[in-house]
Parts: sequence; C-alpha cells; structure tokens
Amino acid sequence: MASTNQSDFASDPRMKLNEQTGKWSFVGDDEISYEYDENVGAWFPMYDEKLMEAQASVYAVPGVEENVVIKPKEKKKRAATYDLSANDPEEASKKPKREPVKKPVTSVYVTGIPPDVTMEEMKTTFSKCGVIMEDLETGEPKIKIYRDDNGLSKGDALVSYFKEESVPLAIDLLDDSELRPGHSSTKMNVQKAVFKEKEPVEKKKTTPGKVKAKKKLQQLQRKFDWVDEEGGKKQEKFAKIVILKNMYTQEELDADPTLLLELKDDVREECERLGEVTNVILYDVKHFFFLLA
Repeated sequence: MASTNQSDFASDPRMKLNEQTGKWSFVGDDEISYEYDENVGAWFPMYDEKLMEAQASVYAVPGVEENVVIKPKEKKKRAATYDLSANDPEEASKKPKREPVKKPVTSVYVTGIPPDVTMEEMKTTFSKCGVIMEDLETGEPKIKIYRDDNGLSKGDALVSYFKEESVPLAIDLLDDSELRPGHSSTKMNVQKAVFKEKEPVEKKKTTPGKVKAKKKLQQLQRKFDWVDEEGGKKQEKFAKIVILKNMYTQEELDADPTLLLELKDDVREECERLGEVTNVILYDVKHFFFLLA
C-alpha cells in the first residue's frame, strides 16, 4: 500500500495529482484506483467501472441476468367522459332522444247501452271482469257515462279498471252481450279504449292530494291479497279458472227452468274427473260458467 505521508507523494512515480480537485491518486497492484482523503488521512478506492463489476460479481446470483432493465409501468390515460353535446347544439341534435314510457291501458270503451242506464247497473256488470278503479277524490267507481243535456245516456261509456289484465277479459266476456239479459236492445260493444297522447308537462312537487291518492291505490291493491283465515298466509292471487261458453240458450232455459241446476251438477261431475272443483258459478253474460279449480 502507498505511503500516507503527503511529503512522499511527489517523489513516488505512481502518484498523480488532479489539478482540478487538488487530490492525489494512484493505481494499486490490484488495478484499482485509490484517492487520498486529507480529512481522514487515508486512501480510499475510487468507484470506477472495474470496481463496480468486481463488486457485482461477488453478489451475483446464478441464472439471474443483472443487465436486464425493468421499465416502470406506464399509467393509462383516462379517456374524457364529458358530454360533448352539453355546449354544442349540433351534437345535441344528433343525440337520440329517449322515448317516453307508454302507460298501460286499463279502460274499455262501451257503446250500445240504453238511455236509462244507471251507474250501479254498469258497475254490477263490469265488476265481473275485475276490480273497477275508484275516483281518488270521491271514492266512486271510475265509470263515465256520456250523457246529453237532459241527463240521458248517449249510448256510450268509459269503464276504468285497476289492472290492465281486466281489459282483455272484459272484451272477451262482455262484447256483443246484453247488458240486460233478454233485451236485445241493450246489446253492447266493448273494446279497448284509445286515448290521444297528451303533451308532456313539468313534474310538480308532491302535494297532500298525491299522498291521499297513493293510500287509495294501496287500498285497491289489497283487494288482490287473498289471505288464508287459518294460517294467516297469503294464497296465490289467481285461482285456476276455466270458462265454459255457449252452455245453453235463453230459449232452452225458459222452456225448462230446472235445466240450470242439472247443467251445473253435470259440469261439476264431469270436471271432477280431472281434479278437485271448488265452485261452479253461473253468470248471466253470454250464458257461460266460471269453473274454479
């Protein structure tokens, strides 16, 4: 090792003075460059490429490449999600408009009713096909009979149900039937009501009237909730029903009043071969039975 006495540095041919830094250095027998630190008074190896390679070889792991450079992952740029049509009228016009949701039709339009028809008469007949909607203010059945200035029916009416499923049932059972059985002048025509689309209006805040209407709708909905008296559990909302049409004519019934009872017993006996029958109901509309299984 070289001398640490600075007075000997100039006479030693291995020593070199760096004029820019003012420090002495020399290359040892191990081919490593050393530099003299005046503050400590000792020689220290200079970190050149050869020294770094020598140190790396000491800590090298077999099978692992030391020269592989791992690049940091690039952050993905997020695409802009702002709406271009917000401030651009042209872009806004290209944007497809959302179609309004069509409300279900729950009303039937009836024609052919007699001039002296009553509200109770209409309610009794059309209630056979479902729960009739009630006026949310008065609680009266929502049946509108169109009348003239003298208060007589013009021959048409609008009946609104609570459920849209009642509409096809009313058309199937009541269309071309007599409001008053045996009176051909009261034969009705029942069809699905058609309404003109109204212009959209701005939504208003909830008012006490709307709260009252909501409670009324909940009361109507409870009419569909059938409850088992013993267990207190809800049964199925809809029973299995079979409709038997054209079972008899009015002429046959007039000729033999006992035909109705005999036919009712025969229907029950024949249908019980397929399963239990809970009830057989006769309706005075188109001469048919409701068979509840």
